[in-house]
Amino acid sequence: MAMNRYRGYKPKKRNSHERRQKRIIVIAAEGNNKTEKLYFRNFSGDNVKVDFVPGGTTDPVNMANELVDYCHDKIVEMMKEICVGSMK
Repeated sequence: MAMNRYRGYKPKKRNSHERRQKRIIVIAAEGNNKTEKLYFRNFSGDNVKVDFVPGGTTDPVNMANELVDYCHDKIVEMMKEICVGSMK
């Protein structure tokens, strides 16, 4: 027997294509990121994920270059997941 629609039953959206992915905030900080990780860790939650660029550079030019490389690698990784997922 099917559930009565007036009881408030609504099909769950688990594992559907309508599911939203978390937004990712990528932070490049100078040094070893110890203080920044402690501070920005509180921003991670259900809707947002905070990633830190690995590296120990302190000058702005190299920090920007590491940030660009990290984001490029993440995009390539996500595209591979999408391509492999669509083949299943």
